Amino acid sequence: EKNTKIAGNETKKTLFKTCYKFTDRVFVYIKNENNAYKIFLTIKNDTVDITRLTEEFTNELLDQELRELVLEDTKNIRDTIVTRALLSGHSSAI
Repeated sequence: EKNTKIAGNETKKTLFKTCYKFTDRVFVYIKNENNAYKIFLTIKNDTVDITRLTEEFTNELLDQELRELVLEDTKNIRDTIVTRALLSGHSSAI
């Protein structure tokens, strides 16, 4: 088990996505204390380097948070592309 403090600005969705990605190698325990999440990782077998895994976890957390930001920033563009694609498909079917 290892405790590592992370930035603290991560969303609940980001934390859960990140935790899920590591369930093949660790048991994940999530504790919510006044909307501050504590994540506890316990390795499943002795071959896992907990220090390395913690570093990977932190990087994955950053990656997931960035994905959420990009999704948020590009929502209007994606909605426009999907709408145009649906409308062009609809007009050719008429």
